[in-house]
Parts: sequence; C-alpha cells; structure tokens
Amino acid sequence: MQLYSTFRKQPKQPMDQTDKMLYLLGWAMLAAALIFYLLVTNVSFFRNMPCLFLKTTGFYCPGCGATRAFFLMLHGRFLSALWYYPAVFYGVLMYLYFMVSNTAELLSRGKFLIGLRYRNLYLYIALGLILANWLLKILLLIL
Repeated sequence: MQLYSTFRKQPKQPMDQTDKMLYLLGWAMLAAALIFYLLVTNVSFFRNMPCLFLKTTGFYCPGCGATRAFFLMLHGRFLSALWYYPAVFYGVLMYLYFMVSNTAELLSRGKFLIGLRYRNLYLYIALGLILANWLLKILLLIL
C-alpha cells in the first residue's frame, strides 16, 4: 500500500518557491545562451578552442559534442544534435516544456495548473544520458 501511494499521481499544486526560482533562472539561461551563441559565432578564439580534457588524457570528455549539438539544434538539425549529444536535445526539450507551461500558468494567474514541476528524476535522466553518451564515445574511440 505504501509503494502505491508513493507513485500515485498527486493533484497539481501551484508553483512553489523552487519552481519560481527555476522559472526566473530559465529566463537568465536564455539570455546566457544568446550571449554564448553570439560569442562563439563572432569571436574566432571561441570558435577554435581545443578540448583540454581530450588533449591531456586522449579520451573524450563527458561534455564532448555538447556545443556542436547546441549549434545543430539552432540550425534545425535535430537528429544530428541528438546523435552528437543526446543530453542537449533532452535539456532543450525539457527547458521549452518547462518555460512554456509555466508561462501559460502564470499568465492564467493560476487558473490552469499545467506547469511542469521540478523532480529529481529529470536530472537523473540527464545524467544517465551524459554517462551513456560518454561511455559510448570512449568505447568507439578504443575500438
């Protein structure tokens, strides 16, 4: 009985302080992503920066491919982005869902409780994607 009540769908609650802070952080992340995009596309130093982890160890780092995947997504090449770094694809989808649903909830002044709420599970999925991608790249590099 205890296990069932743990996984039973709970009624939607209004945004709490954590969700409100994450919502504000989401807008800040959008601004940071735009600045990053402008820097990388316009400053040659950032465009040709080598991966220090790869140079030092000879192995790909857990983040190898993330920048490439980010730019592929911005240019509409979603399957390529998914191939290079699935966590970026997952992160962008979760970000969009979180921001759109919570904006709709805030604009309705709480009449529609449709906003995505923070759960640790979302982070565990992202970490699993990063780890699986990293191990696959190392395995392919060795073989």
